[in-house]
Amino acid sequence: RGHVVRGAVKSFFGEGQSDVRAELSPLFDRLAEVPLKSRCNFIVEGHADPSERNGWVVSSARGAWVAQYWIDRFGMDPKRIGVAGYSSFRPVTAKTDPISRSKNRRIEIIILNQGYQ
Repeated sequence: RGHVVRGAVKSFFGEGQSDVRAELSPLFDRLAEVPLKSRCNFIVEGHADPSERNGWVVSSARGAWVAQYWIDRFGMDPKRIGVAGYSSFRPVTAKTDPISRSKNRRIEIIILNQGYQ
């Protein structure tokens, strides 16, 4: 489908939260460089950990938060952006300790190949 950029940092999202802390904005600014330099469409996928209630809602809201942040901050064309939420059904780790669970609270940016435009 395309190239994947994964943002899985322990403190990106608090449990059950979809907004990113203000001090992490510079990191999202750096992540934005990938879709900004590409002419391809992209999808921001949000993920949750199994302990989070309303995983579908919170994972979708995480993807939407990032998309809206980039639209507001960089003027990205909303027609190029898709948002998806996968709840806890695509974990990067099955471990249940707090640090591992927080890694599943993440976003992934899929830069779509030309055929998926």
